[in-house]
Amino acid sequence: MSHLAPEKCQLPVDLIFAVDASGSVGRENYEKQKEFIKILASRYDLVNSSQAAVIVFSNHASNEIKLGSKRTALSFATAVDNIPYFQAFTRIDLALRLVHDEYFLTNSSNKTERLVVLLTDGKQTRNDFMTPDYVPIEETVQLLRSKSARIFAVGIGDSVDVTEMRIVTEQEDDIFLATEFNDLVEKADFIAKTTCAVARKCDRLAKSS
Repeated sequence: MSHLAPEKCQLPVDLIFAVDASGSVGRENYEKQKEFIKILASRYDLVNSSQAAVIVFSNHASNEIKLGSKRTALSFATAVDNIPYFQAFTRIDLALRLVHDEYFLTNSSNKTERLVVLLTDGKQTRNDFMTPDYVPIEETVQLLRSKSARIFAVGIGDSVDVTEMRIVTEQEDDIFLATEFNDLVEKADFIAKTTCAVARKCDRLAKSS
């Protein structure tokens, strides 16, 4: 049985993924996270209107795919496939701070809807041996919200701790849990439709002002 390809969101959206590459995630779930990223990005028009970036975090956070550097779903998916798995600590705090510093620090006149998608098992590392020191997640989240960032949290696998996710997101509805591949597709489609609706509202408001 054939399935129609899902309709792409034609409105401009900047997708910024923060992906957990820590040891607690496990390689299988790490690969599922990457599949989710590719599925969600494919629901937007990366050629003409939208852009995607990927920040990966473990002991540190790194900007593996810079926003707008991959202008097709295929080139973006290939770049995602090539991101390594680091298997160390879980520094959600550093990931969110890098998201802010890279993409929200300057007061840009860009009115494009910016969506942050945190993929993690939710277990932020906290110990006396961390370098650099822990950066309070609550503070970074407030900074991101002050710049109109919409933040979703996606937990993939069977042992997700949602405590940190509740801090990051504005509401329970912005937390998504998935265990099977079909769940990933369904959640990606829902997030795509939700954000496209938000972008459409912003676009109407911008045109009417």
